[in-house]
Amino acid sequence: MIINNYVAIFLLSLGLVSVAHSEDEGADLFKQVTKTAKKCAASVQSNTQAASCYIKATPKKCQQEVINYLSSSEKDDAVRAWYFCVSTCAGASFWSRNFGECSRESQ
Repeated sequence: MIINNYVAIFLLSLGLVSVAHSEDEGADLFKQVTKTAKKCAASVQSNTQAASCYIKATPKKCQQEVINYLSSSEKDDAVRAWYFCVSTCAGASFWSRNFGECSRESQ
């Protein structure tokens, strides 16, 4: 029984077992991403640098969604796609958040 608990903990730490996350965690992560991006964008001179702030604050796997958002005239649809992608990283493993597809350059 004790060995089974250690195996489960080990698998969770590797991210091989998914743990459900609440919608609130996804919303919190998206708020954190946008807060980081806005803070960075406020400190730069050009629109290109500001766009780079948003890209760097976003998880790697969602960078195309933020590019679509920044270049889209249909902001509602684009922000929904960006939000959905970012929220999927709320329950990501330690490995994914720090080294994988959910890692971010700016935090």
